[in-house]
Amino acid sequence: MPPPPLHTDANRAKLTRWITEWSLNYNFGHDDQLKNVVRKRSFDINDVITILRWKLKKVQVPDAKKALEGFDAKNPGKIAAATQAAIAAPNDATALDQLAGIPWLQGPSVGTVVLMVGDPDRWTVSDVNANRTLVEVRDATTTPVVNYM
Repeated sequence: MPPPPLHTDANRAKLTRWITEWSLNYNFGHDDQLKNVVRKRSFDINDVITILRWKLKKVQVPDAKKALEGFDAKNPGKIAAATQAAIAAPNDATALDQLAGIPWLQGPSVGTVVLMVGDPDRWTVSDVNANRTLVEVRDATTTPVVNYM
């Protein structure tokens, strides 16, 4: 079902300006890194590292990789099993719980990225940028936006 149209009092110019400015900062080629992992129903350690390279700041990736490699060495197959269970989970809370024990995947900011890459038609990313978007839409419209946080 499509979202309701903007209320006639909505500040369309503000919303248009914000969307334009935000989109100009987005490196569209950046998503190409995910082409070999998107829509997989489970991820091994290499897939997760690929996803984290896409999501995290470059300075964070070596620490994440080291933590995941240590976890995988002690828990063979756990990353694939947990990501498969998370992507297939019936709801958000259960999905994020499946990822909770895996280094760097706990919490919604990175956990939802794994879910979104696994099934982008079902899941979305819930991070600072997504929250900023909701605030901008709320501020530019008189139609209330549901607050999920």
